Amino acid sequence: MRRGSQNQILLVAADITSKNFLLEVFREESIAPDVAETFDEALSLMERREYILVVPTNLGLPPASIPDFLSKTRSKHPDAKIIVIS
Repeated sequence: MRRGSQNQILLVAADITSKNFLLEVFREESIAPDVAETFDEALSLMERREYILVVPTNLGLPPASIPDFLSKTRSKHPDAKIIVIS
């Protein structure tokens, strides 16, 4: 990943175990993503910052909310890559 892009990554995870595991994976690559614990918090962060990668999980979050979150993410950041972890 190119230098300066690490804060352009958003991880959305409520489950503490999953969040810590994913943060460790990012840290091993010297990446420090922004973290949101809810979809609403993630959407709020996306109002203030441009992201190149959004990694939402439904671990600890309502799975039925993922489609709505993805739709809103795509409308705010159409060029962002999205990796859903379920």
